[in-house]
Amino acid sequence: FDPFYISSGLAAASNIRIFTRQDTHSYAAFAQGSYKLTDRLTATAGIRYSEDHRDFEGRTFAAPGNAQPEGTLLAQGEDDAKFPKVTWRLALDYKVSDHVLVYGSYSRGYKSGEFNLTSSTEPFVRPETLDALEVGFKTELFDRTLRLNGSAFHYDYKDIQLYSVQSGTSRLLNAANGRIRGAELELTYVPRIGFGNLQITSSLSLLDAKYRRFPAGVLTTPRPGGGNDQIVTDLSGNRMASAPKWTAQIGVDYGLPIGSDELRLSVNYYHNDGFYWDYGNRLREPSYDVVNGQIGYSFGDNQQYRLRAFAKNLFDERYYIYAQEGTLGDLASAALPRTYGIGFDVKF
Repeated sequence: FDPFYISSGLAAASNIRIFTRQDTHSYAAFAQGSYKLTDRLTATAGIRYSEDHRDFEGRTFAAPGNAQPEGTLLAQGEDDAKFPKVTWRLALDYKVSDHVLVYGSYSRGYKSGEFNLTSSTEPFVRPETLDALEVGFKTELFDRTLRLNGSAFHYDYKDIQLYSVQSGTSRLLNAANGRIRGAELELTYVPRIGFGNLQITSSLSLLDAKYRRFPAGVLTTPRPGGGNDQIVTDLSGNRMASAPKWTAQIGVDYGLPIGSDELRLSVNYYHNDGFYWDYGNRLREPSYDVVNGQIGYSFGDNQQYRLRAFAKNLFDERYYIYAQEGTLGDLASAALPRTYGIGFDVKF
């Protein structure tokens, strides 16, 4: 940040500018191979060694309105850290037939530790690790007009990195661990019709995501006069932030040939069951539905040009794309309302 600026008309005495820099050098070596145990059964194994080096420096200065003269050095920090990790993947897949495959995998993923660039003195957070168990199937049915894929999974999630806003300042911290389990189903149908090309896609996702152990989480409660009070409490058992219980999508795309040109119509519907924005489970996004649509006409040599009209959020659904709690109050940003327009595309 050059700089990260925190200012408030209500608390001007705390106005500051934070200059921070983090340099990262990442090294890795990996190997993966597959072996056919039988004509239909294949085993895959992979291993990876990662090592991330992070160098951090930061300085905090008084900004106009601060109790100290503008430009006064209030805090500074300098630190470095190294994060080595071994991750791996094991998988089996079995071809039931030429168009049906079932599989299972067990793997470990990793996200490096890092420094909080909105603070000049905060220590780094530990790396995240995720152990993932997944089983599923992939199919192409009815003379390859229908593709149906499904999976179920269980994730063991440790040292989850989270942000918390305290006194207008973002804090980076580790939750102890969490558990995520769910299932996904995807369908693509391309029926053979008499005229034109029709494709129907849909998906369904089910999710149960909770903090299994979170003994020192920050919970906010609104104050009558404005702002929020914060207490440190046990948030074990709370739902994870930004994790809806279920989502669904269906899309229809139809192309109508007109000589060497094409008229294409598409519409997409998305439903989100709602979720919490915060790990204290106070700020909830209610369920919402969004419909997008487009009509396009492609023409020219090899359909090089396309003129299209589009509409996003066709029914003007009101929902948020961002929400954050903090001691100074809650901050949210609304999603775009109904948006429509025209576009002209050229393929080179």
